[in-house]
Amino acid sequence: MTRKLWAKGVLVAVLSAIGAVIVSAAYATPIANEAGVYSSENETPRLEALLDYADAKTKGGELGQVVAVVYRRDQMIHRSVHGDGAFDTIFRIYSMTKPITSVVAMMLVEEGIMGLDDPVGQYLPALADLSVYIGVSEDGTIQTRPSDGPVSIRDLLRHTSGLTYGIFGDTPVDRLYRDRIQIDPSLTLKDMVKRLGELPLIADPGDAWVYSLSTDVLGRVLEVVTGKPLDIVFEERVFGPLKMVDTGFFVPENSADRLATLYARQEDGGIAVTTDEGFGENFKEKPAFLSGGGGLVSTASDYMRFARMLLNGGELEGVRLLDETTVDAMRSDQLGDADRRGFGSNAKGMGFGFGFGVITDAEAVDYPVHTGDYFWGGYANTTFFIDPETQLAGVLMSNLLVPGELLPIREEMRAVILKSLHEDSEDRMAR
Repeated sequence: MTRKLWAKGVLVAVLSAIGAVIVSAAYATPIANEAGVYSSENETPRLEALLDYADAKTKGGELGQVVAVVYRRDQMIHRSVHGDGAFDTIFRIYSMTKPITSVVAMMLVEEGIMGLDDPVGQYLPALADLSVYIGVSEDGTIQTRPSDGPVSIRDLLRHTSGLTYGIFGDTPVDRLYRDRIQIDPSLTLKDMVKRLGELPLIADPGDAWVYSLSTDVLGRVLEVVTGKPLDIVFEERVFGPLKMVDTGFFVPENSADRLATLYARQEDGGIAVTTDEGFGENFKEKPAFLSGGGGLVSTASDYMRFARMLLNGGELEGVRLLDETTVDAMRSDQLGDADRRGFGSNAKGMGFGFGFGVITDAEAVDYPVHTGDYFWGGYANTTFFIDPETQLAGVLMSNLLVPGELLPIREEMRAVILKSLHEDSEDRMAR
């Protein structure tokens, strides 16, 4: 599979399931039961049925594996594993890489190393003078004009750069991307940026939200401003401080047996093991292309440490990565008057901050959410959410490539946690 198909799967799977996550209503230290499903000693019958449902999905062959971890405030209230794996299984998280890249960028902004409104061309000369597509002449030549202004760091963070992935439409710009931006294991970030500089933008910077290679470009900016490769930047800035010991761009040899088996949905509705991972490589050796947009692997426990840091306003266990005001900005809608064409049918009640999707109006959304929730997900049906109102953070890891299909288990479990919390509040008020 080429990167362009991987990117399509990411957006379809994520934007069609905004805010859908796996959670539980248990409020105790997890223990193991005989079925191998981890829950809590005081789970409710409703929760037990929900866990049985997830277990049935894996045993019935609809899912390969599910691992879920949920925290409320700073206490784990649930974790469960279903299917062929364990809590320390390492998953391909694809686009859940984007929030990590965005957090590092905001750390550098806080430190004054770069600014949100800095032109990207200041760091990447290949992107200094870009043109914008305006049409096609009678002889088929693409017509362009100079862009209204430069792409900024802000634009990269919120996907308003005018870049694209090239697979969500069939404009001449999309076709150019499909022809010329074929990312493979031998391509470097520097190579990709050079190619992008030769192509027109699909819109003026700041004008429209279009899911794109913006975060990969941002990763290259991080390399330039720090003078270090992206894997080292991530290790020094996030993984080391947060003790994310199993997160990186590949799985080392001594942990290779923990890499999740990858499944893909078949035409008959079943699933089968696949080796088509989206990058043309197997995540067992360091790639040349360090993708800040989709290149990391991680565990549910590791990613929960990252999510807890955000839930706590930028701090975890005495280690502060970001100021609380910075986290507040990241989880707030930053699109302003920008055209939200890229959201499609999900535009109602939804915005985008600096690295996350955000819920701006829960009443306009068709599934259980709170205004202020923020989240993102990945191609292999991984996702995370943070709900500031109820002080919840949830992480779901799966290993199934199902482009364009929503797994109902995520919405159903999301509904259970909100219903349980509501009933818990009513019970306390009655007492």
